[in-house]
Amino acid sequence: MARYLLFALLAFVAWLLLKRTISSSNTRGDREQPPSPSPPAEGAQNMVPCAHCGVHLPASEAVCRDTPQGREYYCGQEHLQRGPSRSR
Repeated sequence: MARYLLFALLAFVAWLLLKRTISSSNTRGDREQPPSPSPPAEGAQNMVPCAHCGVHLPASEAVCRDTPQGREYYCGQEHLQRGPSRSR
């Protein structure tokens, strides 16, 4: 009797392993690999939004002002003088 139980247990384990192998090989071929992100282009810059109008521009071209809340970037002197937009 014990021999039959051992045989049934081994058959069940073999069935599970076979099922897992077949299902993993089927899904592996179906899955499409997401494109890897391309490295940043040479000379790429960090883009920041103007605190007044929201236009994004390179950080190197922005006029910035340090505040207690953090650094604010502006697209020009006029928007720096006007300050951050009230609607944002």
